[in-house]
Amino acid sequence: MISGKTHGRLAAEYALKILAGAKPDRLPIRENVDAPFEFDYTILKEQGIRLDQLPDDSTIINRPPSFYRLNKQVFWIFIVSIVTLLLFTLLLTRNIMQRKAVEQRMQNQLSFQELLLDTIPQLICWKDRENTILGANRYYLQFFGADDPKGLETLQGEAKNTTWRMPSGPTGSTRKSCRAKRPCRASSAA
Repeated sequence: MISGKTHGRLAAEYALKILAGAKPDRLPIRENVDAPFEFDYTILKEQGIRLDQLPDDSTIINRPPSFYRLNKQVFWIFIVSIVTLLLFTLLLTRNIMQRKAVEQRMQNQLSFQELLLDTIPQLICWKDRENTILGANRYYLQFFGADDPKGLETLQGEAKNTTWRMPSGPTGSTRKSCRAKRPCRASSAA
């Protein structure tokens, strides 16, 4: 197949030379035009010619589009997006692993503190500012007959009516609730 662009360019050059004053019969006739080879894909298939038999710099027209041929810009946007998503995935995975490690250390520390409180042979409980029992050690639960810390909710009414004595008070003063940062002891006198 001949290239229409190449022959059009050559014809335009001849026309410009003629307009510049050259005589048409003196212009050389070009028999061999250095144009890239162009082949029609449908004709090649009809004739049974394989694409690997064509010259390397040839152009093939009417080739059916392949599904994997992408525009260069679309290809690079796709690659950059994949790399960015992979980086975010790696960062999130690392963050999750660090968070799980911290949670495991906190759980180990809480288990150790619970074990430590359960081995102390004293009645220990902790309350909030409204004097609600939040938790207690094993001896406290056994002493008051509760099976687990949830059973302490039944003891709330009894605990609120108990008079508490501050251990460091010089006169043995009593209060309705203990707001000190140290554990309070129940008074035997009611």
